[in-house]
Amino acid sequence: MSKAATVRAGAINSVGRVVHSGSGTVARCLTHGLAVMLLALPMLPGLGGEAIAQTAGVTISPNTITVAENGGSDIYTVVLNTQPAGDADVEIEVASENPDTATASLSILTFSSMNWDQPQTVTVTGQDDDIDRERSVDITHNIRTDDGGSYTTSLLIAALTVTVTDDDEAGVTVSEDAIGVSERAGDNSYTVVLNTRPAGSVLIGINTFGMTSAFRVSLRSLIFTSDNWNMPQSVFVTGVNDNDALTPGGERTGTITHTITTSASVDYPVSLDIDSVSVRVFDRIDATLTHDGGARIVEGDTLTYTIRLSRTLGPRQSLTVPLEFVGSTTRNLDYRVTVEPATGVRHSEFNDSRSANEIQFTAGGRQATLILHAAIDFVAEGRERVNINLGNPAPVTAKNLPVELVDDAKSLVIID
Repeated sequence: MSKAATVRAGAINSVGRVVHSGSGTVARCLTHGLAVMLLALPMLPGLGGEAIAQTAGVTISPNTITVAENGGSDIYTVVLNTQPAGDADVEIEVASENPDTATASLSILTFSSMNWDQPQTVTVTGQDDDIDRERSVDITHNIRTDDGGSYTTSLLIAALTVTVTDDDEAGVTVSEDAIGVSERAGDNSYTVVLNTRPAGSVLIGINTFGMTSAFRVSLRSLIFTSDNWNMPQSVFVTGVNDNDALTPGGERTGTITHTITTSASVDYPVSLDIDSVSVRVFDRIDATLTHDGGARIVEGDTLTYTIRLSRTLGPRQSLTVPLEFVGSTTRNLDYRVTVEPATGVRHSEFNDSRSANEIQFTAGGRQATLILHAAIDFVAEGRERVNINLGNPAPVTAKNLPVELVDDAKSLVIID
């Protein structure tokens, strides 16, 4: 077990060297297991002695760290090199030079004569941004209270350098890689948006190739800035009628390309690749309505209606066919209508009003089957009429193809 001894100036240790301490400090040395407490004595020149002493200061460990910008974190420690004077506390202020880049978990570290040599841990967290770049920031440390000794507000403390890695990648997102439109003024659309915030304005040109006479685009360029970079901008594509005699299912094709024509942002050079959109312009679609019975139906009986398109819809296509229920009868009281399940066929709930309802055809759809059920109401009402008509085309929306309807209304007399 080591022992403690007091040595005065000029004392010689067991290996023949004089051991001293600097004025005002206390130092320790080991000599063959003997722990020697050195008194605070001035340096004695000419004796070849070695002074063992520590100076006031703050140790930051490590002095650099790296965190990810999406909430990644890491830690470092702070500790005093020497004991503060007397019973005074030393308070160290911790601050990020840019909290939008990285933040520190603690703003004040307090050291006393009891914990001055115990490292305190600070957690640093990276902050996300929308720009494709790596960033760095310093976490600074400043003494804000004076211990009356060596730890004064003028003491310089090293900063921690934080590197924040990026998780953003500059690019342009095009919502669709292929769309279809009808040649009879059919509309479809897609959107374009930047992936990251640009440093300046970015102009994207829109160009068409292939059978460009088959369709038109609503815009020839799009402008993105640091304010609207994340707001998708829509490009509408409209089919153009070629007045030819294509057979049902005939189509023409083309391509829409996108290129950066001018850019004030280094993240978006003119050489940046942007996806294109292929366009298919379909020949017109007709819809017809037929039923399998005569002009009369008795209460309790059913009648089958068929809506048939002139061709099957392809991928990414949809078509809405409006229906009108008119006559002297009341739907869901005198009769009701159901729709048989089928591939590519959807329908709205047929309500109690006489307003139009819809049958929607999607990819793979061509034929919808409707069943009219005449209700038994045990009320003598005489003869009533109901007409199921194909209505006018609904307003065109994105990914909908308009239809030229062959209006073939079927009138029925319900015999009570």
